[in-house]
Formats: sequence, C-alpha cells, structure tokens
Amino acid sequence: MKEVPAEICNDCGEDFVDESVARDIMAMAEKISLSGAQIDVRRYVPDP
Repeated sequence: MKEVPAEICNDCGEDFVDESVARDIMAMAEKISLSGAQIDVRRYVPDP
C-alpha cells in the first residue's frame, strides 16, 4: 500500500502506524484477498 500515514519514534527512529491505520490496512488486504488477488509481502532490504 502506498501513502500510509506513519509516525516515527522520537527515541529509536523506527516508523510505525497507529492501531486504527493497521486495522484499516488489514481490512483492505482481506478484501483484496477475497477478490482473488494475490498478496505479496516482502521485507525491505537495502542494497549493500
């Protein structure tokens, strides 16, 4: 998903989404899955 509103932790710099956004993303993914689309989730790994 693109343009997901995220926050950045002031202590560690990690990005995160709040509970309501995470719930919306999961609901959207479920709808996509039920429509027959395949979902590919990958971890971002920067080039060395």
